[in-house]
Amino acid sequence: SAINLFMAAPPQATRKALIPLLRDESRLIRTEATRVLISSGTFQTLSDSERSRVSLAVREVEDALMSAADRAGSHLAWASLCEAQGRYGEAINAYEIAIEVEPGMPGARSNLAGLLEGIASQGAGPQAEQLMQRAPDLRAEEQPLLERDANLAPDNAAIQYRYGLALYLAGEMDKAMERLEKAVELAPEVPDFRQARDLLQEKLSSERRAASDEK
Repeated sequence: SAINLFMAAPPQATRKALIPLLRDESRLIRTEATRVLISSGTFQTLSDSERSRVSLAVREVEDALMSAADRAGSHLAWASLCEAQGRYGEAINAYEIAIEVEPGMPGARSNLAGLLEGIASQGAGPQAEQLMQRAPDLRAEEQPLLERDANLAPDNAAIQYRYGLALYLAGEMDKAMERLEKAVELAPEVPDFRQARDLLQEKLSSERRAASDEK
């Protein structure tokens, strides 16, 4: 829990506190320090020698995660770590396995869609076009799963937020606003929820003004 607090800390502080823990005698401490160094974005600020140490340590994290290889969550976690390191091929493969292992669990498809869109935006040609074409299909497959979870857990702000974003990406703006409003109502202290709600509200208001002006 203490290590996880560094997810929101400045990279310099995270680096100073967690790099020494990569040699801790406790495997749990080593793996958590490695995970946070990568997931927090600090990995991108490390020196070459520090990155090498983290890259060696991350294999121990993989071993720990794959002890539950029959669960999608393990592959999702591994995919996220690979993605944060720029190892996109491994990340794509891990997301694909997560979908195969537990096809009814949300998360892997939307994460994979976002990764494919990011890769496609960096290049051109037929391969980039194929990646972009696959992303909407993945999001469409994910939406019913998110809707199911949002309806089953109406008091879970994070789930309402994720479903609201999915509806927004699907172009269902009014429904998206309802879910984002619900997320803000349930957890008003979370800035990401408020920001998403406010941006969508601004977009809808702008569109209505434009439509009124045309009339």
